[in-house]
Amino acid sequence: MDVIVGARLADSQDGAAYVYLGTTTGLSTSTATELSEGTAGQYGYSVSSAGDVNSDGFDDVIVGAPLDSGGSVYVYHGSVSGIATSPSTTIRAGADSARQGADVASAGDVDGDGYDDIIIGDPDSTGFAGQFHIHHGSDDGVGNAADTTITATVSASFLGSTVDGVGDVDGDGYDDVVVGAVGDSSTVQCYAEVYQGSSSGLSTAPATTLEDTLGSSCGVAAGAGDVNGDTFADIIVGSPTAGPSNIGAASIYLGSPGGLQASAESTVVGTAVDEMLGYTVGSAGDVNGDGFDDMLVASFDTDEVQVFHGSATDVDADGFTSDVDCDDTTALVNPSRAEQPGDEIDSNCDGLELCYADLDGDGFTDGTVVSSDIDCSGVGEATSPTNTADCDDDNASIFPGATELVGDQIDSDCDNRELCYADADGDTYTDGLVSSADLDCNDSGETSIISTLTDCDDNEATTYPGAPELPGDEVDSDCDGGEICYEDLDGDTFTTGLLPSADVDCDDSGEASSESAELDCDDTDASINPAATELVGDEVDSDCDDAEICYADADEDGYTRGIVGSNDVDCDDSGESTTESAQLDCDDDNSAINPAATEIVGDEVDSDCDTTEICYADADEDGYTGGTVVSADINCRSAGESTAATAALDCDDNEATTYPGAPEGVADGVDSDCDAGEICYADADDDGFTSGTVESPDNLDCTDTGEAAAPTALEDCDDSVATVNPAAVEVVGNDTDDDCDGTSACWADNDNDGYIDGSTTTLSFDTDCSDPGEAATGAPTGECNDNDPTIFPGATEFTGDGVDSDCNGAEICYADADADGYADLDGTTVDSIDEDCDDLGEADLGAPRTDCNDASAAAYPGADEVCDGIDNSCDGNIDPDTALDVHTWYADADGDGFGDATATVGSCTMPSGFTTDTSDCDDAASDVYPGADELCDEVDNDCDGVIDPADATDATIWYPDSDEDGYGDSSGGVTACEAPIGHVEQGGDCDDRNNLVYPTAEEWANDGVDQDCNGDDKIEDGTHGGGCATVTSRGSLGLLALLGGMLGLRRRRS
Repeated sequence: MDVIVGARLADSQDGAAYVYLGTTTGLSTSTATELSEGTAGQYGYSVSSAGDVNSDGFDDVIVGAPLDSGGSVYVYHGSVSGIATSPSTTIRAGADSARQGADVASAGDVDGDGYDDIIIGDPDSTGFAGQFHIHHGSDDGVGNAADTTITATVSASFLGSTVDGVGDVDGDGYDDVVVGAVGDSSTVQCYAEVYQGSSSGLSTAPATTLEDTLGSSCGVAAGAGDVNGDTFADIIVGSPTAGPSNIGAASIYLGSPGGLQASAESTVVGTAVDEMLGYTVGSAGDVNGDGFDDMLVASFDTDEVQVFHGSATDVDADGFTSDVDCDDTTALVNPSRAEQPGDEIDSNCDGLELCYADLDGDGFTDGTVVSSDIDCSGVGEATSPTNTADCDDDNASIFPGATELVGDQIDSDCDNRELCYADADGDTYTDGLVSSADLDCNDSGETSIISTLTDCDDNEATTYPGAPELPGDEVDSDCDGGEICYEDLDGDTFTTGLLPSADVDCDDSGEASSESAELDCDDTDASINPAATELVGDEVDSDCDDAEICYADADEDGYTRGIVGSNDVDCDDSGESTTESAQLDCDDDNSAINPAATEIVGDEVDSDCDTTEICYADADEDGYTGGTVVSADINCRSAGESTAATAALDCDDNEATTYPGAPEGVADGVDSDCDAGEICYADADDDGFTSGTVESPDNLDCTDTGEAAAPTALEDCDDSVATVNPAAVEVVGNDTDDDCDGTSACWADNDNDGYIDGSTTTLSFDTDCSDPGEAATGAPTGECNDNDPTIFPGATEFTGDGVDSDCNGAEICYADADADGYADLDGTTVDSIDEDCDDLGEADLGAPRTDCNDASAAAYPGADEVCDGIDNSCDGNIDPDTALDVHTWYADADGDGFGDATATVGSCTMPSGFTTDTSDCDDAASDVYPGADELCDEVDNDCDGVIDPADATDATIWYPDSDEDGYGDSSGGVTACEAPIGHVEQGGDCDDRNNLVYPTAEEWANDGVDQDCNGDDKIEDGTHGGGCATVTSRGSLGLLALLGGMLGLRRRRS
């Protein structure tokens, strides 16, 4: 067994830790390994075995340095050559940590992954509420980041003052931890908490909380091993200020299957005033070899460590001690108790449990089974019996309520019966199921084999699938669900063959139960059967005699006369017809004679059967026929009749003077020559004036377009245009003599420039308007001066000449936008609203065109220069230094925005490096100017004439140091750039009369003096028996080192 000892104050409080190796003759007195990090953080304040965090077979160690910037923790790996001198993992303090590493310990294997884990106390964190951290082990050891951090909810609890891995207190296979919270003894109650391990790591809520009353410093907690030999880990908690006059106490709490006891099993109490028994506690292992772990309890005042031996207990007073009683917390569990099936409790302490048997896992039990573990959740185990027992617990498909399989001769549902296929009539065809009184299916009416087809009447042996079917007996003999009936589809009582029925009777439509004497020849039509009446021409054998009666049409001209018998059923043969014609044929032997035939004029034959003839008519007997006439007899020899027509027909057969070729009269309204037309007076343009005659081809009234029934007094001079006639109005410029007077009117174009004014006309003595001074319609208009050929719309406009050359009613002028009398230098023009250039913003040809800025009246040649950002005099210079209104600017050499009143320049704009200010007292220093922050630098920074005043921003607060210990009294500070006599910069001295009292001074506990000015008279070492040992120097290994000696480092070999 090896030992690690911490020396937190070694090397001017840098701290160190020393590893001593065990030998066959005991612990070596020589240091095997010295560990140090040189952090001035009291390294070695806490030390412990870390267990085997990387599972390499060698134990590792953990060292805390709680005063190293919030606290640091170092883990060193063991090996065949001992502990490494460089840490494998360094864990730095988090943002809210304070005194991290005040206590450290191995947590055991809290997550059961085969790697030991570590626990770190951080008691002053988060407003002194305190917290602790769990880091899990792995192949690489522990990580830098905590896997679990748990923080107290009450300030000044100091959770994490002590931490320890305690082993497995509840026997669940996962190691657990205990954490102490010493509390603020005047306001916050102290306590210790047990957190249990699990497969997912440490639980985040305590399984057990052990509390004490205010005024007692409890919470010094550690694992005690198994002090009563019941295989469950126990815990010891020290309360060093308990009892009267701080005599102190230590209590042992026992583990059990239900976890840690809530009440102490036993308590040892100090005997002397200020003894403070329980200041540090821990497990000693089994020092006397009796099979029970023993405990170490230290007294602070007496420098003593007491060993208390473990022994068997009988907490539940059942007569069995803890070394044989597997649960000493309840009298219901001991070796004499009977095992209760399914309660998952080892009642008789034989390491086994009695469970209800469900060997096939179907949810139904049958008897009991012994379980090798304590629960009844294994395969084939159950915690309670079922209401009905399983009749075959080796087959998961057999249990009460299971589905019974038909004919398998197995009682699947445990009802002592079997389900068989039914064959009541013994015809080998089954129908449904039957419950058998035994498990075979060999009794009468039973079978274990289902037939391929189902029997439809299991009480009749002649009825089965495939049996012969008798037509019309209305019995489903073959079990096909139907019957064979006689077919009578049209329901006329005459049948034709057989018909399958969808049901068993023959009462449905189209079915008959008996066959008729004569068979129907068409069973789809009820009007056709041997007793029906034959209809003429319907091409249907209605009476089933294989013949038909048709209408007669011997000449096949489509007109019938009487009926005729057919040798077949249709009426398609020669001389037959299916229908009788509306009009009968008057000669059925001649196809050219029938009621629809066309009557031939003058052939003296009655072709259309109407008893009359049509003849050619010559009513006026002038030798010209005109149309036809109906003759009352069949010949065409009577007066006014003729058998032949003339080549030209008479157009008026009642007037003998009218016939083809007779003389025609003009506009008399009579077609004398039978050409269907008339000769009329011509008015081709329909303007009411005639010119000659015209033949009207298709009527006699002379009222059509271009015709007149009488001539006019004056003739039209152009009968092709309706707007030209003696009564028309002359139209100007259309090149036409509209009123037939021999002249035309034209538009005037006196200057012959091709443009007219649209109102002046002139008379032409010919019909065109193309002579000089004339213009026709269509000539461009808009002429504003018809006496000058250079003036017309579109002519070139000359700028500023005062002439409207292009007839747009305006003039183009030179621009003088600022009206300063100077036109724009670039020759810019503007459109005037009139013909002169005298309006605002305009200039004519005589104005000078030299303005360099026509947007400003202040800019023109010879104008005075001012600071306005423009070239006023048009000389090319903008805002010169000679401007009338230049400004004065002051130099700002240091660029701080404040100027030197003695260095000036005049210009329109501020030059670079100049300003309008004149108040800088040192223009060579940018941090010197009015209003600047005053510094302790022997310079007048704010130009107020005072150097290094007391209100300088970096002035120091100096504290009086009467005892000259380097720390001043914070209640009497003076602010100044230089230290007054007898003052120091560091405050915080809580007694400036005693040079042994100041922050960082060594505290002497319980001497009535707060040497380190931390507000109490005690040492916050947080040491305990889990392996934290501290000494004042390497050569002084006292009480706490003894507890550290019980660390129990192991050197393992694979």
